[in-house]
Amino acid sequence: MTPGEFRTDLETFDARTHVLRCFGALDITSMMVCRQAVMQVTAPCLVLDLRELSFLDSSGIAVLLIAQRRHRGGRLATCVRPGGRVARILALAGLEPALGVSPSIAGAVAALSPADGTPRPADLENPPA
Repeated sequence: MTPGEFRTDLETFDARTHVLRCFGALDITSMMVCRQAVMQVTAPCLVLDLRELSFLDSSGIAVLLIAQRRHRGGRLATCVRPGGRVARILALAGLEPALGVSPSIAGAVAALSPADGTPRPADLENPPA
């Protein structure tokens, strides 16, 4: 993989949760690859692991919002490197609550709604449009 090249890896965390690891630059040139990966997730819950993203632009944010809509009701969480570029972008965009941002996979999984579908507090405060 060349620097900035985008790729994803989908892993099973448990029976109800998949982890989609994203690497490289998530931008206009790679957004469809990421969108397709999000749409192929069959588990009810998804953790987006963005710790290895080197770049995120508005096209990439659009894909994150697609993932958020697809996994409504607290079934999406996002893992980012604390203090990193992607974390700062999500904070500036005000998307941390809606995307369930956490610094670790374990924390992201813990932020997911229980299996009964009870929404997380952040979902109640920021319902999807």
